[in-house]
Amino acid sequence: MLDCLIQFLKYWPYKRAFHVFAILVVEIVFIIIFGLYGRYPPELKSEKFNALFPIFADVHVMIYLGIGFILTFLRKYSLSAVTLCLLIGSISLQWYIISAGLLNYMSGVTTEFSVTVDTTNLLFGDFAAATVLISFCVVMGKVTVLQLLIMTLAEVLLYVGNEYIGRSLLFGFDVGATIFLHLFAIVFGLSVSRMLYIEDVDESKLSTSTESNLFSLLGTLILWIYWPSFMASGAIPGPPQERSMSNTYLALTGSVMGALCMSSLTHENGKIRIEHVQNAVLAGGVAVGATADLIVWPFLSILIGLVAGILSTCGFVFTPTFIHKKLKIHDSCAAFSLHAIPALLGSLVSIIIPCFLNQQNLGGNYPELLPAVAQGRSRAGQSIAQVAAVLTTIATATVGGLITGGVMRLIGSLQLDGNVLLPIADILDDEYNIHIEATDLPPIHIHNQRRPSRAFFSRASFSQFRNNFADMSNISESESLPPPPTQFNSETGEEITGLKDASTSPTCNRRPRRLSLNIGHLYSNGSECPTAYIKIDEEIAVGGLTNHGLEFDKTS
Repeated sequence: MLDCLIQFLKYWPYKRAFHVFAILVVEIVFIIIFGLYGRYPPELKSEKFNALFPIFADVHVMIYLGIGFILTFLRKYSLSAVTLCLLIGSISLQWYIISAGLLNYMSGVTTEFSVTVDTTNLLFGDFAAATVLISFCVVMGKVTVLQLLIMTLAEVLLYVGNEYIGRSLLFGFDVGATIFLHLFAIVFGLSVSRMLYIEDVDESKLSTSTESNLFSLLGTLILWIYWPSFMASGAIPGPPQERSMSNTYLALTGSVMGALCMSSLTHENGKIRIEHVQNAVLAGGVAVGATADLIVWPFLSILIGLVAGILSTCGFVFTPTFIHKKLKIHDSCAAFSLHAIPALLGSLVSIIIPCFLNQQNLGGNYPELLPAVAQGRSRAGQSIAQVAAVLTTIATATVGGLITGGVMRLIGSLQLDGNVLLPIADILDDEYNIHIEATDLPPIHIHNQRRPSRAFFSRASFSQFRNNFADMSNISESESLPPPPTQFNSETGEEITGLKDASTSPTCNRRPRRLSLNIGHLYSNGSECPTAYIKIDEEIAVGGLTNHGLEFDKTS
């Protein structure tokens, strides 16, 4: 039976679009589960909703706008990044609510299985979506949508189980999800990528532009601004929640200082690299997360942020080659430097800080913040529990990521005719997933030699010759050129004489930066701008670059 299924999937003509049917099947199953077991809380206190909803709205903006935009730094993959961010987030939210209900039933929290839909579960569902999106940063652009679906379903389930072990069984603390979200997500993503290792990527696909970097910086700003709300969402209302927001803000400012200073120090000309601004300035929020509600010394938050920004920037500078060549892990967005390094720093702080906390400096919330210590566990014992939570998270993410990556390899080989990942030409390319209309082409005006009129080349014809670039500055004077074509005045119809090679013409005072040519050379008739002739579909157009764009006179 399994062999028949494998053979069917391997030779099915529509296997590239198999993710469509898989997503629909998953969604139908979710709808059935929500229909049978979905419940709203019987009683909802308006005070709780009014206090929680603004934080939920802020976190919601972070996940979809912040992460979505920060992934647009690659010029040729920005559309796919935002689209897949929305898809992954939607699947993760629904699956988390179902998984949380299943866990509550299996752990005895509820006597019967139910899927509770309230603001709290929606908020924590966004946390689960963030977990998968961080892992997505590692494998972005290399896997199919079907493989991403498999990764999302597996990771959310493991995330729910690992968080239950860390919080409910080990009584570890992690208010800002440094351990259970960031550390888990990056280790899981790196483990998946290890199973899907790719040695080379087309360097042109890694190109950026001013526009793509600007949109990515917008995502950075959104995350940076709303990160304190993310931290406060899991904190106890009152002084702990206020400390969470304040410590996070201070740590973020510290990471800005550390990241920008270290970026300048590691540049040969003392300049700031834009990728460090897009990522490393957020490292303080990752590092302070585990202890944001416990830190009662403001200077410590700033120090953590400063160190996190410095270490994260060093990670961007020094670790990518080591991770790729030595560990055989390709990290599309260098997420290791933003999430793994600060998360390990934050985990270390969470191990040390219990030794300095007591009833006096934490106040009346001491039993809620450290319940195990309040019930008799020593402060050293709490530190050991934090070590256990960190190691459990790393182990769960590593094993789960390797197994999930193996399943994704199998799916890829069936869907991509034996290839584990997308072909090199399709990696980090929007055109594999997104239909792109060529709406940004410059206008090309064609003037008839007898009666002036305006027309446009078809997009297909323009695309035919735009792919071959002729840089006129590279034409040598000794190069043999064909005789220039005959040109006619568009108004009088008289022949224009005196055409010369523009590459040696002293009268040409403005040269085109680059012309898209299929057949042709650049000539000048003594006018201000050089002209060119192009052959398209057996027709020859003569023209040049003007202030209005590319203009051509049709001669035959």
